[in-house]
Amino acid sequence: MRSVVVIALLIPVILVYLKDYKKGLFFSFFMLIFLPEYLVIETPAALPNLTIHRLIFFTTLFFWFIKFRSNQKFSDVQFYKVFMIFVIVNVLSVIFSADFFPSLKQFISFTIEVLVFYFLISTSLEDESELIKSLNIAWFALAAIAFFAVVERYFDFQISSLVPGYVRRLGTETQLKSTLPHRILLGTTMAMAFPIALVMTIYYRGRWFKQLIYWGSVIIFAGSCYFSTSRGPWLGLVLAFVILSIIGSNIVRKRIIMLVALVIIGLLTRPGVWTTLNARVSVTMDDTSFKGGTYQYRWELWKRAYESITMAPHRFLFGYGPGTSETMNWEGVEGFSQE
Repeated sequence: MRSVVVIALLIPVILVYLKDYKKGLFFSFFMLIFLPEYLVIETPAALPNLTIHRLIFFTTLFFWFIKFRSNQKFSDVQFYKVFMIFVIVNVLSVIFSADFFPSLKQFISFTIEVLVFYFLISTSLEDESELIKSLNIAWFALAAIAFFAVVERYFDFQISSLVPGYVRRLGTETQLKSTLPHRILLGTTMAMAFPIALVMTIYYRGRWFKQLIYWGSVIIFAGSCYFSTSRGPWLGLVLAFVILSIIGSNIVRKRIIMLVALVIIGLLTRPGVWTTLNARVSVTMDDTSFKGGTYQYRWELWKRAYESITMAPHRFLFGYGPGTSETMNWEGVEGFSQE
């Protein structure tokens, strides 16, 4: 039944691409961001499963070849040299891998699904209007994820439960995730949505209705990030705003100040939120608590990783290969399955 749903969702993507490549591309943007990973056609043996995201990606790649002619070369794409260095380093990492075939599989998967997709999108968006449209669609998809996170929080309805055969992983039954596979990913995704909303408020300044919509989305992004009960996304968001404050223009800094002001107002009007955040910081510092244990666990992983790569020069330079962490010996590092 799940396979039928996947095919049913893929058909309109194909139909839109047949009509117009750019419209199909923008439609794919929304689908790739919003749809849950549980939409998958399972394959036999060691073959990779056909997730809806992979199917949409290969559909996009197919129509890019047959319907789109870009005037831009791959070498003209922004960060081309950086990505080529990244590929070369990862090829060497695969060669020196502690477990060659899993590393090769991981490398191929990452190269195709991330780097090729980046170059495909970079050559497809040809002017400012298309860039802004793509950001608008990304914002809309993220806002939809945030909306269903709020619905899940207050009405106990999980949008992913509509996927046939969907079962929550043991220990995560009460975690709020919207369409994402994990609550931490939900928080991280919402943290990434903030800068996009910020860009939209700057681009559409002077248009009060759109300003109202984008600033309103900031509220549900913040709420969904808060509902994820994860610490990492907030740290990432603070770091993103610090970087934007350094490299951004004066208007970017003014928007960040406005966001900070909104946060302060929210904390003042909802003192329970501050109490909750403060309590989470406190339990993180408490080694005897679950949150404190996961915090210490992550630090221990960093130490063990450093010890492992300093065992030999080639390990220090190229590591143990992509995707080998599951085959390595992490004996002595206590795990926390619920995290």
